[in-house]
Amino acid sequence: MKKFLKEDIDPDLMEGDFVVVNGVFVDESYESYSKGDIKTFKDALGVIIEQGLFENYHLIKFFNWDNGSDGWENPKCGPKDCYYLPKEGTNTYFKGSIKLSHKKPTIDDISDIFSSLNENQEEDWWEHLIKDPNQKIRLDYYEDLVDKDIVLEPGDNIEIMTNQDGLKIEGDAMIVDGGDEGGYYLIRLSEILRTEDGEHTHCGDKQKHREPCECELGTGKCWWVHPSHMDKLYFYPNRKGDYFLK
Repeated sequence: MKKFLKEDIDPDLMEGDFVVVNGVFVDESYESYSKGDIKTFKDALGVIIEQGLFENYHLIKFFNWDNGSDGWENPKCGPKDCYYLPKEGTNTYFKGSIKLSHKKPTIDDISDIFSSLNENQEEDWWEHLIKDPNQKIRLDYYEDLVDKDIVLEPGDNIEIMTNQDGLKIEGDAMIVDGGDEGGYYLIRLSEILRTEDGEHTHCGDKQKHREPCECELGTGKCWWVHPSHMDKLYFYPNRKGDYFLK
């Protein structure tokens, strides 16, 4: 199974992120540290399903590791496929790494990841996750769009945080055009925005842009952006078109 890992510590891991865990964790709750319960992780692939129960901990459901627990009876966990792990650098009992899995996946890719789940589980909750339109995957500009030559296509749905050419954008958008000739993308936003200087979002620069940009009297909902200038970039594998922007 292909793995695309981010090499640095990521403080912004969130629920729904796919991660790969490597390292050793000694459960300090045992009476004797020397006899503590040692958990070893080697390329353990999972998804973060909870963060709120314990401060600085992720509850991770694993797909190729079954030496854990039921996650305090979390309904998404099987008997031994979940485990609470501390965020990197917050706990001396965990020596290892939790890396974000970077990839622009297809539905088949996600299905393959989840195919290693315990077949005896009665609730196929992961099928809902595969189809969930709110499931998103973080993309890294250099590792994904440059090194792996990933190109976002017209109709792809993304979530971004950026400030480009005086326009602050934070939220969902749709790719209208671009990705070549310098790497700029024309994106459609959910509403008309104005820059600090009063310039409004526009209609693109081609006739084919007018309709997806909802152009009216020279004003539209589109803006040219470059992903290298984005603070955050997510891809929604289960969304297409502008339905979720209306």
